Amino acid sequence: MFCQSIRSELLASAEPDQCYYISNEQLVRGKTVNLAVDPLPDLVVELGIAHIDKNILYSAMGVPEFWRYDGQVLRIYQLREARYQETQMSLAFSKIAKDLLYQFLQDCNEQGEIASKRQLPNRLND
Repeated sequence: MFCQSIRSELLASAEPDQCYYISNEQLVRGKTVNLAVDPLPDLVVELGIAHIDKNILYSAMGVPEFWRYDGQVLRIYQLREARYQETQMSLAFSKIAKDLLYQFLQDCNEQGEIASKRQLPNRLND
């Protein structure tokens, strides 16, 4: 599930490009997320280059996984001991290789998100 808001006191000048609920999706399905009472998203995705070190912001909140994609390189970070560590595997999508995640983001850039989401099941079955 897509998350629209992040704790405003931590992100006064930053909003995530995308954030998703995966393990807690059923707890927020169909509602406007209020992070004062609802769980944090499982995954935050930032596209492009930010002038703010969002790793610090999201780790302070306790978001378990953070992806940064600058249009060329996908970096996956997992929260360990209150700091992000770069890794080659996603917690949220542990059975999907990083190259496939990277290809999906490239496809989104080139074809748009809707078309890329439609193609994703075929790529997963290849």
